[in-house]
Amino acid sequence: MRGAAAYRTAAKALQYALQRPVMTIETMAEPDEAGVRALVKERIAALGIADPKQAGRLVGDIMKTHKGQVDAGDVKRVAEELLKG
Repeated sequence: MRGAAAYRTAAKALQYALQRPVMTIETMAEPDEAGVRALVKERIAALGIADPKQAGRLVGDIMKTHKGQVDAGDVKRVAEELLKG
């Protein structure tokens, strides 16, 4: 009987797993304000950007690697804010 019980347990576990939603980039929550700010600060330092006129370059760099994970408008707003002082 142990084999049948193990089979039923495994079948229930599989059924439960199949009912759970699949996590994709589209269903992941976007980072909060602090997360966007930390990301922008890290990329400013890595790229050595100090001129506010290079905000577009910074936004492009971040969106290239984080497309679908962060909002470009939020990144631009934070980048301009940090680069202005």
